[in-house]
Amino acid sequence: MGQRGSDVSREVADIVLMDDNFATIVAAIEEGRSIYENIQKFIPLPVLHQRRAGAAGGAGPGRILCARGAGCRRRPVPAADAAQLLWINIVADGPPALALALDRNPASCSSRPRDPKAPLLDPASLRFIIVTGVVRRRWRAAAVLLPRLGHSLGATRTAVFLYESLAQLAFAYPSRHISVVPLRNIALHLAVVAA
Repeated sequence: MGQRGSDVSREVADIVLMDDNFATIVAAIEEGRSIYENIQKFIPLPVLHQRRAGAAGGAGPGRILCARGAGCRRRPVPAADAAQLLWINIVADGPPALALALDRNPASCSSRPRDPKAPLLDPASLRFIIVTGVVRRRWRAAAVLLPRLGHSLGATRTAVFLYESLAQLAFAYPSRHISVVPLRNIALHLAVVAA
């Protein structure tokens, strides 16, 4: 106990209750579990984006758009330019990811304690990353075909940019429901609308 305990016992204790109230332990456990849940919601979003940014930036085979009238072997052009990738990083990723930190998860205390050795990306998070990655890749393939349908490079880049920005905003919502259903988060709605 922080108020009634001796100085020696406070120094050797693993946990010191500053207000001498055992209910504080329950509140601290609930807050800790909620923070852990929010971290698990946040991590899949940058993982998806960084993989996607390499694809949109033209890294790797099959992820390069061709300039109109030129073969891919001669003049490869990235699907999104640097300014567009920065916009997606700062505006479409930042505010929604920060808003996820404000999620409240009262149901997190009803589950069993996690194993301290368990990986941060649990099977549910990995499934989310794989499923959303497949969905995004299929929709993005349509935008990559635009130059072959006669659209200009600028129109194709704009389509890829709009798709990537909106997809990043849209996938912030399902990432909230990977393991525990949180309460309503007005900050997330505002961040998505503002972005």
